[in-house]
Amino acid sequence: MLETGLPAGRLAPAAAPQAKIRRCGPMTRVDFLNSLTLWELGRLQTVGVHVPGGVTRFGFMLVKDHGRDFADLMFEGKMLGNVAWRNSEVEFDPPLGGPRRQIARSADLDEWASRAYDRDLKRGFF
Repeated sequence: MLETGLPAGRLAPAAAPQAKIRRCGPMTRVDFLNSLTLWELGRLQTVGVHVPGGVTRFGFMLVKDHGRDFADLMFEGKMLGNVAWRNSEVEFDPPLGGPRRQIARSADLDEWASRAYDRDLKRGFF
């Protein structure tokens, strides 16, 4: 089971160190983009999808647009969600519960990826 809250039995982490993103106060644009890169390299790339028959498919990635301060969450060429930095706040699609975020923490990004994956499962992606 993956500790991010991604569906049990569906996603599996590979053995890799986890990125820790720590910051107090609102993020800057550079902090936001750096936190996405750290999370992608230290966490997202280690997650795979269990397929019936014992195969695990890897391939989650972020496609970043540095000029527009956002990134799309992709899996096998399909966009599952996006995250953006606007007016010193982090906006998630699909949205996270609770108040708006001023920091893109690893736990928030994990929850966002889980919600995006779940939403796509409900749409019949797999």
